[in-house]
Formats: sequence, C-alpha cells, structure tokens
Amino acid sequence: MKKWIYILLSITWLLVGTGWTASEDTEPQELPATTHSDANIPSVPRALISEVLTDIGRRATRHADEPIVDIIFVVNGSTRMVPQVAAIERQFVHLLAALEEKTFEYRFALFGYRLVHGQPNTKVIQWTYDTAAMEKHLSYIRRIWKGDIESGYGLDALMLALNRFDMNPDALTQFIVVTDSPMRTVRTEDGAKKRVIRDIINRCRLDNIHINFIGIPEDTQFELAYQTGGEWYPISTNVTETLAYDAHTYREALLKVGAIGILANLHRDYRRLNMKIDKIFEEISEHLIENFSAEDEIDIVFLFDNSLSMERRVDTICAGLDRMTALLDASVLNYRLGIIRFWAQIGIQGQSTVLVSKPPLTPNQVKYIMRRPKMGTEHLLDAIVNGVRRLNTPDGRSLVLIIITDEPTTGTIRQHGTVTEAIKVCQKAGARVYVLGGLRMSGLILDADRFQYRLTVLTRGLHYLLRGAPMFELDLE
Repeated sequence: MKKWIYILLSITWLLVGTGWTASEDTEPQELPATTHSDANIPSVPRALISEVLTDIGRRATRHADEPIVDIIFVVNGSTRMVPQVAAIERQFVHLLAALEEKTFEYRFALFGYRLVHGQPNTKVIQWTYDTAAMEKHLSYIRRIWKGDIESGYGLDALMLALNRFDMNPDALTQFIVVTDSPMRTVRTEDGAKKRVIRDIINRCRLDNIHINFIGIPEDTQFELAYQTGGEWYPISTNVTETLAYDAHTYREALLKVGAIGILANLHRDYRRLNMKIDKIFEEISEHLIENFSAEDEIDIVFLFDNSLSMERRVDTICAGLDRMTALLDASVLNYRLGIIRFWAQIGIQGQSTVLVSKPPLTPNQVKYIMRRPKMGTEHLLDAIVNGVRRLNTPDGRSLVLIIITDEPTTGTIRQHGTVTEAIKVCQKAGARVYVLGGLRMSGLILDADRFQYRLTVLTRGLHYLLRGAPMFELDLE
C-alpha cells in the first residue's frame, strides 16, 4: 500500500510541476497566447486537445435547440503530423461528448492532403455517422497514409474540400483544419493566394460554413477563422508544446525520460478513478432520478462480469446495489431490475457464455445471481451484442444498462462482438449506459478503456473506473 501511495504522490508532484495533474480541482496550465498585431486575431481559448475539441463541439451547437451538425476534418498528412493526428484521434470522444449535449444528429467527413515525391495527393472519406469509423480513418492517416515530411498545399485542399462534399443546407457545418504548417497554394501567379483566400471566405459565408484551425500562428489561418466565424487554436510544433497541449502524448513522454508512469496516462476527465463503489451507485441513482420522472417506466439491467477476477468485489458491489435501491425507492421511481451475467473460456477465441435474467427481479435475486460461482475470463462485447438483444424491452419502458467489469473490453471474432455492433445494439435499444469499467495497458502505460467511455458518452450515461481493478489497487480514502 505504501508503494502505491509513493507512486501516486511522486507522479502528482512531477505533473503539477509541469502543468498537468490528475487532481479534480486543478485546471490544465494554459500556454500564453501568441502575440500579434492584428486586433481581429482570435484569442487562444484552450491548450489541451481535449479542451479544443470540446470547445468546437459546444460552439457548433450553441445557437439552436436541436441543431444538425456536419463536421469535416481537413488534415495535413505529412510525416511530422503523426503525433498531432494521434492526439486528435485519442481525444475525439470529447468532441462527441460536446455534440451529444444538444443533438443526436451529426455526421463526419475527412479530407487528407499531403505531398508524395513532391506531388499533391489527397484522400477523401465521405459522410459517415459511424464515429468509430471516423477514428479508424484518423488512425489510417497517422499510421499508413502519411506523406513527405514537407506539408501539402493547405489552401488548395480546403477549396477542394468545400467543393467535394455535399453540404446539408440545414446543418451547421464546421471545418476543422489540422496542420503544423502555413496554408499555401500551388498557384504561383501574382495575387493567387489572396484570390484563393477570398474565394474560400465567400463560399463559407454563402453556405454558413465555419472554419476552425488547430494550427500555427499565421495571418492566413487567423483571417480564415475570423472571417468565417470559426476559431483558431494552437497546435503543438515541438516536443515541449506537444507535452503541454496533449495529456496523452505528455504522459507517454514521462516514461521515455524515466519518470514513474504507471498511472500517468489517466486523463483528468476520468476523475472517478478512486471512488468507492457505494458512492458510484449513489451518483448513478442521483443521475437517474434527475433524468427520469415518476411517470417513466424503467428497466435497470446489470451487465455483470462473472469472471474469476470479480470474486472479491462482489460484496462491495452488492452493498452498492442496496444503496441504489434505497435511493430509488425513496424517490418513488418506477423501476424493475434485471441482470445479464457473462463470462468466457480463457483465450481470445474462448467461448462466451451470456445468461439473461429479464426484469422483474428483486434486489435479493440480483445479488444472489451476482454471488454465483465465478469462472474463466470475460468478453464484454459478446455480452452486449448477444445479451441486450435478448432483453426485448417492452415498448414504453426505458432501458438503463449498468456495466460492471474490472477488465478492458474484449470480444470474440467468432461471435461477432465488435465495438461498432455493440454501440449500435445499445442505441437501437434506446439504452442509457453506465459503466464501472476496467483499465487497459498500452505499452507500459495504464489507460482508461476508450470503448467503455465512448459508450457512455453516446448514450448519455456516466463512466467510472471500478475500484480495485487489476493493477489499480488504491485505498486512499
């Protein structure tokens, strides 16, 4: 225990000294805004990529009650952009969270540009509603598609993107240009750059398109952002700035320089990393009471990891369930309980078992099922895909899913437990999902499970890290 306290205090001391901390009450240190003579230059509102994407999402939805949002990424695909694109990919869920606050109707497209042996080259990903697919496209740009070290022609790419995609006249269209280089054009005639800038601005004003830059401080980017109603944000251009702008890259670097880093990859948005289980159930109860009325009929179904590693957590989970039902009963909320218990044989291809006990169950029945003998490992994706479908929640009843697992997400290929399919199943069921979830090792770095967090964002639930998850035995309260 003392070893864990020492590790945590060491990391906190190190991170506070460098501008990042996992503390709930401390804001990330902002970098100073770039000084420029033009009074119309937008201010620098954020430093962290997660904050930038959140700000763009909120600005896109602030002027309408139920906005329709189209977002097009225009990404510089040069080799040196790999860390920056990785940061966008990792923090993409924060854009989703901001959009989900006011709208369910949004879609994405991507336009990549680069040079290959000195020649301009582009990649177009047409409109998609599949958020997981968009992350994969960003990953492709970063891992495979990257071009020469020299950047491509950003102005030409922006104009091509404006003409390539069919714009929805009812949508609030946001371009997000991600580049670490000046915006330029292949045209060489006198005044060509000014004409391209003018044409872009006129087109954006005509179709109500806002251009946001995650870029460098140059006049062209400032002008395009300001004249189209967008915003300019700074991108990292060297190691020091990358560490300050993106917490994930920063924490990776801690390991490279020999710092104690086993906990360093936990972003400050995962604040509930050491919350006691009874407190988690209390917060979930309060969230349900806040979002449902006494007239609503609710089915609350637990997806319970029945693998061997969960054995010693059952007592505290059952105590948390008692706390939840007491609060829900006091609120006169009309609810029924159910449980989906799941486990699997050891191995990636291990056969999954998913047992569905439909509502109505009493709290004692749910606890009895949770206490059944534990076995094997688990495949959460199989439990969602195969279990939630079998619930057949009656029309008129709202479905709440509470996932409880101490492991990162897995699924078997044979049983088609994929991330995309699991999200679609929950959304089709109209479920609000809460997760007491696990952690994932990425190299030597401990990270929160991205699928589990994204699922709660897309269904308007809450995400927690399960106290006592493997490799995370903190007991500081």
